[in-house]
Amino acid sequence: MQLTTEELLVPVAVICVYEVQLEECVQGKELGKFLTQLVECIAYRNGMSAVTLTFQKVRVLAKDFYMSKSRCVISFNSPLQTGFDKSYEILGKVADREAK
Repeated sequence: MQLTTEELLVPVAVICVYEVQLEECVQGKELGKFLTQLVECIAYRNGMSAVTLTFQKVRVLAKDFYMSKSRCVISFNSPLQTGFDKSYEILGKVADREAK
């Protein structure tokens, strides 16, 4: 399921995460996956419709992680979509009902 512009035309509760940074020694041990699933669970249990998060564009591995393993998509309000050249991007995803 993807977060689309149409879904956000109606005011909805969204949980926002402004960067998750992990020390290199814990990367690749599924801690990031666990943290994103935890945020989704918090969103779902509190009746929120979506999760958004930011990441620095220089963190290519972070983008790959979020888009492949966490199934996030570039948000409609991300600088990439709005034509602004910023050092960060915004990703989003509908709160996963399986994250209970």
